[in-house]
Amino acid sequence: MIELLGVILIGLAAAVMAIHFRGRLERHRIARRARQQIGLLEAPERDPGSRLRSSDQLGLIALSIALGALGFVILGPLGGVLAVAPIGLTMARDRRAQRVRAKALAVELGPALQLVVDNLRVGRDLVSAFSEVASAAAPPIDEIFTTVVAETQLGGRVDLIVAREAQREGDRHLKVVASAIGLHAEHGGNLVEILTGVVETIEEEDRLRRNIASLTADGRLSSSVLLALPVLTLAAVSVLSPGYASPLLSDPLGRVMSVSGVVLGAVGWAWLRRLANPDIIG
Repeated sequence: MIELLGVILIGLAAAVMAIHFRGRLERHRIARRARQQIGLLEAPERDPGSRLRSSDQLGLIALSIALGALGFVILGPLGGVLAVAPIGLTMARDRRAQRVRAKALAVELGPALQLVVDNLRVGRDLVSAFSEVASAAAPPIDEIFTTVVAETQLGGRVDLIVAREAQREGDRHLKVVASAIGLHAEHGGNLVEILTGVVETIEEEDRLRRNIASLTADGRLSSSVLLALPVLTLAAVSVLSPGYASPLLSDPLGRVMSVSGVVLGAVGWAWLRRLANPDIIG
């Protein structure tokens, strides 16, 4: 009882410290943003990935400390592994957000470039074509093209801006587009034909990606079933025979087996998912 009370006090202290420092960091962020808006500080580069602010990091650290202390009291030394759960879940969420954004970019880039080509064919310049497409495109294409148009109007070179956006997004097709625009600006040539070739390449790669997704659907389903089967079996056994699985938490050897099973299950799931989602290199 005393140990549990100590854990609660540790968690409350961590939460109070996190709230205090979060308020200070929020005020500092607002002041820094104000200085950037009036030109006293240079604005940082936009990162498309999901990044935690310092205030959110403090809250995450406080939650990790509280869970680690609670797990240590209830489950013993191995329970301290719970401290990494919030960080691991946050990293998994960020990676998933990046994958979703990259997938959306891969799907939307081809049609967006086709609209750019159509606008170029009717006589519009490149910046006007980007502006026209940005107003109708879906995220993240609208964000990228809007940034290109805005920075070009401030005096930047279109190819350099597109190359920087391609570097941020990690998309090789955008890099090809940036190279094509740069070569056209320096040496001339038919930009419409070059971009048409890029569009055809993207469409072919998208078709290949759909075929691979169909062929590997069984593997992805198998990985999900294999991961859920032990959990569902344990839950069913616990309902049908209460107390049967209690040694997995009360006995030291059972705790070792539980933690080892979770770790091995996570590794096996990641391995199966990796095999079922091969990289497409064009």
